[in-house]
Amino acid sequence: MAADTDTLIRTRYARDLMKSVVRNNLHSVLTVKAADGTSPIVVALGHEKVDVVFARVQSAGGSANLFVVDSDEKLHIIEMVAKHQAPAESDIELEKSTDVSDVHNNITMDFLVMFMRQQSAKTGILRVRFSGIDLEATAGAELDLAAA
Repeated sequence: MAADTDTLIRTRYARDLMKSVVRNNLHSVLTVKAADGTSPIVVALGHEKVDVVFARVQSAGGSANLFVVDSDEKLHIIEMVAKHQAPAESDIELEKSTDVSDVHNNITMDFLVMFMRQQSAKTGILRVRFSGIDLEATAGAELDLAAA
């Protein structure tokens, strides 16, 4: 039941987000582009686990403009890019010789956003690799949907 509720909430945020982007001409915040020129969008809630969200990014083509609605209802943009499309250098690598999904599958998006914000003095690139997921995340802007 909670998954259905989360889906409805994500759908509502996605609809509001797209209205705000169009109404306020904010297309420039959608920096991740697919090969066909579209701007894939994935919406995540703060309490969702990273492995579930990153699997949705993979399903969206491997790269996406990830919008995280945190527990305080602030909107954070994370540019998620498949490793083969990302720049060669990564500032932070979260990996080890075995599958790391056991380390990361319980981390919430709220925690990931907080962690990435603490890395702002560095390049802001976070390498995430586990169970078929190999992405690079770059923290973007924080938006207020109500004001946008």
